[in-house]
Amino acid sequence: MFVCTPGPDVSYVSNASSSHQGSKVLVVGSTGGVGQLVVAKLLEAGYVVRATSRNPESARALFGANDDLELCTADLRDAAALTASGICDGIDAVVSCTGTTAFPSARWKDGNGPENTDFVGTSNLVSAVKAQSPSCKVS
Repeated sequence: MFVCTPGPDVSYVSNASSSHQGSKVLVVGSTGGVGQLVVAKLLEAGYVVRATSRNPESARALFGANDDLELCTADLRDAAALTASGICDGIDAVVSCTGTTAFPSARWKDGNGPENTDFVGTSNLVSAVKAQSPSCKVS
């Protein structure tokens, strides 16, 4: 998981302060086990969340309606589509909850193995954040 935050003084997303009210956090991999928890906790803490998933119906079914929740479709493995989507525009932080299973499984089909999901997808995300939200510090 990595977090991208604006400014030199903040290095992580925390609910220890109320200064985050209205801050927009992009959560990629939002429909996975960890992603669901991250989205719920961020909303609970008062953040605006832009949750991405490759399957928007699944995301709608999981999260329902919330004024502080934006649902977006994105496939991090496709750099051109990710850049064109603009999902990183206007964000204050990014939490990546993407990943694949550690051992070969049926989930690795259709380009879902570790190289495409963990390496290529994350590299594409970092590039999109830098291009679309240049004030974010990627760490």
